[in-house]
Amino acid sequence: MNQVSPQPLDAHGRGLRNFTLYLASEMAAQAIAFGLAIYLARILGAHGFGLWVFAATIITYLAIVIDGGTETWGMREVGAHPERLKQTLISVVRLRLALCAATLLVIGVAAIFVSREQSAALLFGTSSLLVLVFNTNWAHRGLELAAPSLTTLIQRLVMAALVVVMVRSPSDAVHLIFWQGLSEGIAAVILLAMLAPRLKAGPEASD
Repeated sequence: MNQVSPQPLDAHGRGLRNFTLYLASEMAAQAIAFGLAIYLARILGAHGFGLWVFAATIITYLAIVIDGGTETWGMREVGAHPERLKQTLISVVRLRLALCAATLLVIGVAAIFVSREQSAALLFGTSSLLVLVFNTNWAHRGLELAAPSLTTLIQRLVMAALVVVMVRSPSDAVHLIFWQGLSEGIAAVILLAMLAPRLKAGPEASD
């Protein structure tokens, strides 16, 4: 009688574990974001909070342009060919750099036609766009690793800590988008550090 291979069970167990971690961390991250929004609305007031929302909305839209479908493509490529992790990572970063250069030009032009506060907030927001170029969230998901779910929670916790320490008055609203980018950068560094052993070890480590 043929024995049943245990690999499907291992894959199922890993998928269940990743889903559980993702759900728990996402719920916690959303709860932190909700509480943070309430705190910022009280500290910044209508004008300051509106300034942050304005900058965050523009930056979020431009982040979609920088992604340009690379996250989905990269995740599928790594999932199907984990031995090509390094090559795929280089390709994604190169394309995102080109798209980022274009979006930075757009921000530079847009800054001319908005108020000084809005212009400053947008320029500070470029930190998030630069971080996105080197974010390896997609690679971890392609390899079915649980790191992205945990780093999302870490990013929200760091953001909350920075806000509590650095944001004390409506005048701090201009810099808020920079603190957001900094927290995203810390999360991106953690993701890249966790991926580094696989990049150094070669194809066999990605199998």
